[in-house]
Amino acid sequence: MNHDDLYLSDVPGRPVLVGVGGSHAYGLATVDSDVDYRGVYVSPTRDFFMLTTPQETYDRHDPDVALHEVGKFLQLATAANPTVLEVFFYQEYAVRDAIGGLLIE
Repeated sequence: MNHDDLYLSDVPGRPVLVGVGGSHAYGLATVDSDVDYRGVYVSPTRDFFMLTTPQETYDRHDPDVALHEVGKFLQLATAANPTVLEVFFYQEYAVRDAIGGLLIE
C-alpha cells in the first residue's frame, strides 16, 4: 500500500502513530475501498501555555485521516473506546516513531 498521498503537514502537532484502519485493516478492502488512517499526534509544549487548549482532534477527508492529541487519545483508550483501542493492533503503520512505539508497548 502506498502512503505517499498522506500529507500530514497541517496536523496541529507531530504525528507519532498513524495506522491504516477501516476495511484495509481487516483484509476486507476492495479495489473501490478508500484508505482510512487513525492515530495520535503530540501538540507542541508551547500550546499548553496559551489561553486556549490545544486542538484535541484532527480530522480530514481525501484521504480520510482522524488523529487525536495524545492526551485525548489516552483518555479515550482508558475509557475503552473501541475505535481508539484498535489503533494499538493495526498490522500496518504509515507513521510510527519512538513515542508511537511506546504507546503500542
